[in-house]
Formats: sequence, C-alpha cells, structure tokens
Amino acid sequence: MSDIRFSASNHYTRPVPISISSTENNKHVYLPPPSELIPPRPNIALSKDRKRRLFPLVKYPSNGPYVPSNDTNAPVEFTNKARDEIKKTLYMMNQEGSSNNSNNSSIHRHRHNRERSNTSFDGNSSISSMDLRSLHSKDSSVFSLSQSQMTDGSSIFTGDTSICTQNPYMQRIPASNGSNNSVPMIPLVTEIRLEHAMPSNFLDMYTKSTLLTNRLLPNGRPEFTNRALIDWNLNDVRSLLIIHELRPEWGNNLPKIIAPNPHGPKYRFQLLPLYCSDEFIIQSLVGSDLYLEANLDHEFKVKSATYIVKTARERHELMNRGTKESFMNLQKFEWRNIIENYLLNLAVEAQCRYDFKNNCNEFKKWKMQQLGISVHDTRHKIHLNLEEKDMVWQQCQAFVYKRLNLDWKPDSLNER
Repeated sequence: MSDIRFSASNHYTRPVPISISSTENNKHVYLPPPSELIPPRPNIALSKDRKRRLFPLVKYPSNGPYVPSNDTNAPVEFTNKARDEIKKTLYMMNQEGSSNNSNNSSIHRHRHNRERSNTSFDGNSSISSMDLRSLHSKDSSVFSLSQSQMTDGSSIFTGDTSICTQNPYMQRIPASNGSNNSVPMIPLVTEIRLEHAMPSNFLDMYTKSTLLTNRLLPNGRPEFTNRALIDWNLNDVRSLLIIHELRPEWGNNLPKIIAPNPHGPKYRFQLLPLYCSDEFIIQSLVGSDLYLEANLDHEFKVKSATYIVKTARERHELMNRGTKESFMNLQKFEWRNIIENYLLNLAVEAQCRYDFKNNCNEFKKWKMQQLGISVHDTRHKIHLNLEEKDMVWQQCQAFVYKRLNLDWKPDSLNER
C-alpha cells in the first residue's frame, strides 16, 4: 500500500489498514488491534504551522515496512531554540571559567588539546567535550564561534597573530608574572593640535538665562565673549585652554599643544579643578599665560585675582543658602565666570595702558606746538606732571569703560 502525501507538507502517513473477511452468509469488516491504529490526517487546507500543531509530525519512510510508534518529533523551531540555549549556556560557562584565570590563553589551549586527545583515544567522549565541539561547530547560531577563534593560538587578546600585534599603533603592557602574554593599551596622546584642543561645546559654561537673554555667536557662546580689546582673540583662546579635568587618552598628563604657526604665540593647557581652595585658584590665574605679552605687574594680577575669587565665593555661598565651605565645589558656569572676569580685568588694564601711552605722546606733541617747538626737534623734551598724567589716565579708563558698556568707575594713579 503506497503512502499518501498531504498538500504543502513533507510528511507522509499511511491509511488505516482495513481487512475484509468473507463467511458463508455475510461479509463483515474488522479493524486491526488498537496499537496499530493511527488516524489519517485529513487533507484540508491548513497552513504548515497549523498542521504541525494539530497533528503529530511522524515521518515514515517511503520504502520499508510500517512501524507504529507513539513518539513524535518536536517542531523545528523548538529544536533550534533549545540548541541555541544549550550553546549559549556552554559559551557563558566557558567565558566565566576563562576570566577567572590569569593565564587564559595557555590554559585554554592545554584544555582544548587534552579534549582533542581524549576524543581520539576514547570512543566514549565526555559530554563536556561533545558540547564544546558542538559549540565550535559551523552550525548557524548567533552564539556559535568559528573553530579558529576558540581553538587556535591566535586569539583576539593573545597570541602572535592577534589584532593587537598587527596594529602598529597599539602598545602592550607586559604581564606581571613575566609571561609572554600582555594586555593591549591604547597609545597615550602627548601632542595635540590647537583646533583639537579647543572645546566644542559651551552650553555648560553659561547659565540657561544667560544663553536665552543674549545673542549667541556662531560657535554657541554669548556675544559678550567677543570684546573689542587689544589681543582679545589670542587670550580668549588661551582662557579656553584652562580645563577642569584631564581627558582619558592623555594618561594623567597634559599634552603639548601644536600651534598653527611655530614662530607665533605659544599655547598650553592649564588644569584648574572645580573643587579646590581659593589660594589655588588665585595662583592658577596669576600663573596663567593670559596677557603674557602685556607685561602686567605681578601685584596687579594678584589683586585682581583675589578680588574676583572673593566675589565668586560670596555668590557661591548665596546660591548654597549661606553654607560656608573651605573648598568651593564650583559648578561649571561658576568656574568659567571666574576665568572670564579675570580675563576681562587684564584685557581692560592692557587696553587702558596702551591708550594711556599713546595719549601721553599726543599730549606732549600738543604742548610742544603750544610752546612753538618743532615736533622733530630732539633737543627739547617735554614732560608731563603727575596731575596731567592722572587726567589722561582717567580719560582713557572712562573711554574704554563706556565703549564696553561697563559700569566701572575710573581710579587715579595715586590709588593704584
């Protein structure tokens, strides 16, 4: 009796055998024993998945005798899922065991060689070695690995043919136990170009109200950060190189900054943490390169830095409801405000001194003309007294303050 194949199915089934026995008076039909009864699957229009759930999936060979059995095969997707779960469990167990050993590669290679030797000499291999072979097999699974990744000496972390040794930019740290194994290390940055040293985001350097109430420059900073003062752009860049923390790739050292022009002004990083003492902030500001070319006297720098830090502490305590701290734990915008105020003080001072020098020369020329002396006559020198110098100085200050919309009051030379 030939097998019947239902549509859209790769499984075969046999019809129920029916025997007919004849007697003298009548014919009767009898069925085989119940153990041989298998109900046929109706050839109805069902999907493949629906048929697998409704009817037992028993494969019978097209040739050969019919052997009744009560065993059924699970759906294919269940089998694949179970296989993947077993492989995943074995893989995680193998990874945990490898991470607990200091000499991962040698132990792993020794273990694998021992398993291969046990497999070749012993016909009844252990379950663990069979599972490892199935884990390393080429069966398609998201958890299976290739044989070369797990059994060869070339590992992604150790071995002569690893990706770490093939990369000339990767350095290696020798192991503490003196073995040939080593840990890959990212090369440290010792030099950096100026454009890469500059910060790219300034949002945390200013309060939200400041960013909302002021026009912003193309780089995202408020408009008041661009001042029409002498050497402002140069020193503004230098102020942005004052950082509050080190980058991970620097390796606890400040790298050297490569300027675009080797013969131009110099740039360098300076570390000023958010949490430090007032004295350290003052020393850092005074020792910075801000307006280095202006040759401002040290006393003025210390006086300006001390006043700015004192004012910043008062604002900080007011924000913290009067809580006094030995070390201020500054926020990023408070920290940046101290630097910019110190920069503005030095810039205004340098601008006033530059204008004062030029205005004094013009005043001397005017006095020479009043006395009928030629400007090119070097035999006669005109000097300004203290009152005249003080007048010129206050005029220079008032003009700069007004131009910058600053509510500062001019001081006299005697008060300095």
